[in-house]
Amino acid sequence: MTALATIFGMLPIALALGTGTEFKSPMARAAIGGFLTSTVLTLVVVPVIYTIFDDIVVRVTGKETVKAEAIPVASTGSEKSI
Repeated sequence: MTALATIFGMLPIALALGTGTEFKSPMARAAIGGFLTSTVLTLVVVPVIYTIFDDIVVRVTGKETVKAEAIPVASTGSEKSI
């Protein structure tokens, strides 16, 4: 969410056509490109690569990776047992 806020905040600077914007626009465009690239890498590419490597480990070793188990909810003591 912070990356999207930064990208949308820099759009007016990147698209500005007024006097003196020839110094600010390229930097804003570079920052927007960097934020877009890092967001896609973080949210899409890294999990996909992790999943691929996990599948390779399962095929080579034959062992499943440890899955998260449900944690039992502790009783408060106010429930009546039958």
